[in-house]
Amino acid sequence: MSITELHHGESSGTIPDAYGLDAIASYWDATRASLRTRALLSQSDTALPSFTFAGENHPIIYWQTLPNTQPAQDIQPGASSLPDPAGVSSVPRQICPTPFDDVMRYYNTGYEGSAGARSWPTGEAHSSDVALVMPSVASSLPPATTFPENWVKIPQRIYHHGSKQWSYRRSEPIRFSTEDHPGINLGDALRKDLTRLTGSEDPMLQGLSGAISCRLLFPGYPENNGSRQIPTQDWTKARQPIRRSKLAYEVARKLDRYLTQLARINPDGTVEDCWRVGHGFMHIDNMFLVSLESVSKGSFQPEIWVAAP
Repeated sequence: MSITELHHGESSGTIPDAYGLDAIASYWDATRASLRTRALLSQSDTALPSFTFAGENHPIIYWQTLPNTQPAQDIQPGASSLPDPAGVSSVPRQICPTPFDDVMRYYNTGYEGSAGARSWPTGEAHSSDVALVMPSVASSLPPATTFPENWVKIPQRIYHHGSKQWSYRRSEPIRFSTEDHPGINLGDALRKDLTRLTGSEDPMLQGLSGAISCRLLFPGYPENNGSRQIPTQDWTKARQPIRRSKLAYEVARKLDRYLTQLARINPDGTVEDCWRVGHGFMHIDNMFLVSLESVSKGSFQPEIWVAAP
């Protein structure tokens, strides 16, 4: 199946007819493509190829979708349209945004075999746009809103577990959001005030048994305090997968204990005061849980943002 991913900005336009046949949005393919792009760009300091779409200039990389991916094909800067795939080669090809785009937006442009191109939507694309084609992927997409300007991501160290880091199949990130923005306030989660959490009753961690390790690795602090266990089952009424709301609460509980421990420890001197924990510094009420991501077998690491004062 040929796949097209395109960073379309905020303007509307029409996808060229050549890309209206079997172009669908793909979250995982875009992720893999982004990694390949990053590796490709690291070998060259040349300017990015680009094209003009709906009056805006967009950098792109254009290559084959086959496993033996060839180097990117040149596209003249400022070209008025995307090249016809059939004019370059008969094999399926892919258009992918560069990893320098902060947001990748996806839109279902038709099932494989359908004809014609559709108008590109204005504004943000929602996960529901791809739900009919790839429901499991759509459930993992971030909400169609952006982070508030004063939010900053806490630069945690990524947890690694020996040489078997990539020897298993990672699960999709678990997202947490409200209708207004990505992420939920962890202070509210600790108080079980989760009425605004989107999909609060959705079952999470299905297929996992026992407990998972929640890895917290704040900058400047030792790693030996950063592992907490979270059960994958909810036994409140009957054995069932833990719900998104309960999972958020459990992460908040683990974070609260972690912060209490860190407040008694002096950071190692390698981190700025803005990442310190304790009285007068970061605290749980100005932290937001955005996602919980699989980092090794049985281990998940929360992505946490903090609202700057």
